[in-house]
Amino acid sequence: EPADSLNGIGYKGARIEVTSEEKVFLDEELKEDGQFTLDLNSPINDNSSVSINIFDIDGNVLNKAELISDVRLAIPISTKEELNAIRDNLYKDYYLTKDIVFAESDFKEGGTFYNNGLGWNPIGNIDKPFKGSFDGKGYEIKGLNVSNTEYAGLFGYNEGNIKNLGIVNGNFKAESNSKAYAGGVSAYNKGIIENCYNSSIISANATGGMAYDYAGGIAGNNFGGSIYNSYNIGKIITESSSYWTYIGGIAGDNRGNITGCYNIGDIEAKKITKSSSAYIYVGGISGGNYSGGTINKSYNKGEIKGDCETINYPEVKAGGIAGSNISSIGNSYNINNLEASSKV
Repeated sequence: EPADSLNGIGYKGARIEVTSEEKVFLDEELKEDGQFTLDLNSPINDNSSVSINIFDIDGNVLNKAELISDVRLAIPISTKEELNAIRDNLYKDYYLTKDIVFAESDFKEGGTFYNNGLGWNPIGNIDKPFKGSFDGKGYEIKGLNVSNTEYAGLFGYNEGNIKNLGIVNGNFKAESNSKAYAGGVSAYNKGIIENCYNSSIISANATGGMAYDYAGGIAGNNFGGSIYNSYNIGKIITESSSYWTYIGGIAGDNRGNITGCYNIGDIEAKKITKSSSAYIYVGGISGGNYSGGTINKSYNKGEIKGDCETINYPEVKAGGIAGSNISSIGNSYNINNLEASSKV
């Protein structure tokens, strides 16, 4: 796909010029410091020879490294098919030009995204993670359906940057006999997610003897990643027989950074298992907040419930911010009810 914008990080007053075969595609001065996206005068094909020149405020040509980190041309996404094609190149930059709307028929037998009943195939996995950037530009992806996969989300495994995106009216269900990860934006996050929201239903069900469930409105597991200024209004549920369950409004488990986030969706974890013991950790922001995890300037208004039944030792912990915490939480609060119950 041809690119029609340029992404990067720079400083106010610098001027960027993009040329190809004596044609000027961009000649613009940055208006402020920080991240930028600049529109090109016309699209550039991937196979074009492109020259990017950067000038300081005195007109001196600079090395890119002096001004910009990771300058790349960004590719517009305007259809379901273009969205799906991101998996073919996980290192590029992409942005939405409109809402992407999926229909129920897309996921039924004969539909484009039926996928043998599994629905949408999340972008990126543990072997080939997404490492590019995706800017939703304030648009939404609506009606996405993922069912019975280990990683359930728009993205399966993110090590890139995802921002300015809404995940709306979808259904994400992760299921596995070992570990199940479900999150509206990304099932597993080791990158950056910012200014995103979810109103979809998120669920996870791992069925093995020592299995783990992770379910969160934004990410199932935030492991070394960062989630900024994002929120969830969708329902987060687990009804499993797994050994461990981590479920939260923003992330199921957090070993990264969550800042400026909130949840107003209801969160409920149920577990009936024949295992000798079982554990549920349910929190308004994250089910667990462990080694290296920080939660700051965040709050919960959703209802929180955890219920576990097992033959020996059930443990259920519910918290307004985190169900279980051995790390850092600051400037955060909860204003809804907590309920935790267990029985043998």
